[in-house]
Amino acid sequence: MGSLNKGAAKSGLIASVVLVLGSYGLIGFTGSESLPCGGFSWIGGDQYNLLAEGLARGQLNLPVDPPPELLALDNPYDPVANEGLRLHDAVLYNGKYFSYFGITPALVFFLPLRLAGFVNAPTGFAVLLFGAVGFASAVMLLLFFLKQRGCTPGKGSLFLAVLALGFCNTELFLLRRPSFYEVAISCGYAFLLLGVYLLVTGIHSDRPSWWRLGTGSLCLALAVGGRPHLVFAGPLLAAVFLSVVSDCWAAGPRRVGWATLVVLGPYISYGLFLAAYNYLRFGSPTDFGWRYLLAGDEMTKCPRGIDLMPNGMYLHFCHLFKLDTGFPFIHFQSQLPVRLPEGLRFEVMCGALVDNPILWLFPVLPFVLAAGLRRSSAESGARTSSLTRLHAAILVMLPMTGLTLILVCAYLGLFTMRYQMDYGTLFLLPTLVAWFYCLEELQENRWRRPVLVVGTSLLVAGCAINVGLGLAAYDDGAQFRYYWIPRLIAVAGLGLVASLIGLLPYRAWVPTRAWREARDLRLPRGNDMPRECSDHTA
Repeated sequence: MGSLNKGAAKSGLIASVVLVLGSYGLIGFTGSESLPCGGFSWIGGDQYNLLAEGLARGQLNLPVDPPPELLALDNPYDPVANEGLRLHDAVLYNGKYFSYFGITPALVFFLPLRLAGFVNAPTGFAVLLFGAVGFASAVMLLLFFLKQRGCTPGKGSLFLAVLALGFCNTELFLLRRPSFYEVAISCGYAFLLLGVYLLVTGIHSDRPSWWRLGTGSLCLALAVGGRPHLVFAGPLLAAVFLSVVSDCWAAGPRRVGWATLVVLGPYISYGLFLAAYNYLRFGSPTDFGWRYLLAGDEMTKCPRGIDLMPNGMYLHFCHLFKLDTGFPFIHFQSQLPVRLPEGLRFEVMCGALVDNPILWLFPVLPFVLAAGLRRSSAESGARTSSLTRLHAAILVMLPMTGLTLILVCAYLGLFTMRYQMDYGTLFLLPTLVAWFYCLEELQENRWRRPVLVVGTSLLVAGCAINVGLGLAAYDDGAQFRYYWIPRLIAVAGLGLVASLIGLLPYRAWVPTRAWREARDLRLPRGNDMPRECSDHTA
């Protein structure tokens, strides 16, 4: 994929990454709803800082004692009775507070900072960091799949695709209220995509990269430690494991045993750690404390079941937003065309097919992958054909994992925009790969331009919608509404700079050695070149 490495597309790639990461920082530091509550300050008090403090003391419970009045209640889990007494969304078990949210963010971010002397790390920094890692992993996965197919995307199409990966993952929405909920979600997103990237790149050559495979396995396990339902991404690891074992089979059982240890060992080890963590807290290796959560509803009485799935599928895929003349002009739709059961909470959200319309092209993915598999079998060797089948399987399993996560949320009656980060990129990434594959196949075809125009239009629309919904967030844009002019100027300036970088040729702003030598010699052009210069250069 020479154009991505040396051509003009590289400048578009860097410009889009700069624009996305700059927007993350700008929205996070200037428009966070939780700024008065410490989203980007060091005051602490959130569950993850409390969990890290407890771990530093050598205890699994939070270092906060429940008030005696709460413990004296006949039913301390009754949200009406415990109002004003509970630590909201903490787990109450055996007279102690625990955290329901995954332990991974505490282990990889909050606890190391605390041990290093930085007490009460801001949750906003964690959401920003995890979001950036997940975004970078998604971009690297896209480039990897394009390189394996030999695709050479244009600067503009690659620029928009990277923007979509950065803006259509709901990271802007999460940064508007970066609380401990968003920390767990962004952590699972980051480690899931990073793990998939390390796994698929660890087996793409003739000789497996064992450190990539082992680290990728650990990252998938860390994702489960952040978001337990990401355990349904386990088949991705199984597919890579089977591919590695098939390659090592001829080398004998010792090689197969080593592959098993490297690929499955980290995942199983961290899984056993999570099981022990749960057992020590709640007496069961599979109990994360859901039943004992002190929330706005009594969790054991919340409706759940298969009958909720049709409404859940509609809300996660098809629920509409609304437009009006008030900033940011795109808002969440609170009125539902479906009737939810009593006791079921609905937060702001928009369907993935609505806020990310490029997913309408997703149905072409199976046909594109099938054509690629046929070509690989006919033109390539056995090793290349095997890798092509693995990559096709990964691209199919990503959206299948996303669909499973949606079904789990629908079954549990969980409907909120922030959960789209769990599955949005799992649909978006294969769709972008399929779009680029189609453009590559239609190089000399009259249908290429319509496919390019349609895909580009859908990407632009998706980025605009998600930026608007990110600015709206839970407070409907109130944090931005009164100070939106200077902030919009800042966003526009950042976008202008990034666009200018993208329009410039790569060598115009990153001089190569040959460019610098030609500049320093200041050689005349054409036949006017002096003979001595011509002889010297020859």
